[in-house]
Amino acid sequence: MNEIVEFLKLTGLFAGGLLIRMLLLFLVVALYAIPIALAWGVYRLYRQAVERPAGLEPVDGLLLAGERHYTPGHAWLEPQLFRRVRIGLDDIGQRILPGAAVVALPRVGTEVTKGQPIAVIASGDREASIPSPVNGTVTSVNRAIRKQPGLLNRAPYTRGWLFTIKTKDSSWAALPTGGAARDWFRFEEHRLAHFLDAQLGTAAADGGEFLVPGPSALPKDKWEKLVQEFLRG
Repeated sequence: MNEIVEFLKLTGLFAGGLLIRMLLLFLVVALYAIPIALAWGVYRLYRQAVERPAGLEPVDGLLLAGERHYTPGHAWLEPQLFRRVRIGLDDIGQRILPGAAVVALPRVGTEVTKGQPIAVIASGDREASIPSPVNGTVTSVNRAIRKQPGLLNRAPYTRGWLFTIKTKDSSWAALPTGGAARDWFRFEEHRLAHFLDAQLGTAAADGGEFLVPGPSALPKDKWEKLVQEFLRG
């Protein structure tokens, strides 16, 4: 009987020791895991801050910066100081030019006229000219995008901006912004989807992702019609 009691005591001590060791191991793992999880969380927040700055919102699967103004040719304008506006392409514009390989920008000091070509973007084996949305003088260009044309596609509202113009008048302020821009953007998404379906026989949406065929996949006449309809309006 005493032998059984001793055996049970030893078994209990062993089990208790094993439990304590497991708890200590769990504590050590937790102590290492918590800082790693926190660091990962901070990194994700940083990436979200970089890739989706304040004011950027989803509209039917695409992104829109609601506080900016938008032209019919899918350029956005962001007011700056001293009658200057920063200009780039919106999410529809950059998707029409996927895989941008070359971005040719005007020289600083160039006088520009609304509607006239001011920049050229090469995508695949095709080029599209971008018209100036305002009258004025080019005051700065995004030198980074010349070296990294892909910024146009990766960050069209931030690091992928194109140039800044000092405007001659404030007529651009009548372009849609806020709720009006949101409604217009949604309409343009549907218009592009219908265009692709009617002209190219290609669906624009695939599982929620908005798709535009690459320029090299389009016959030249249909590519020109796409650019004319959506980038030169």
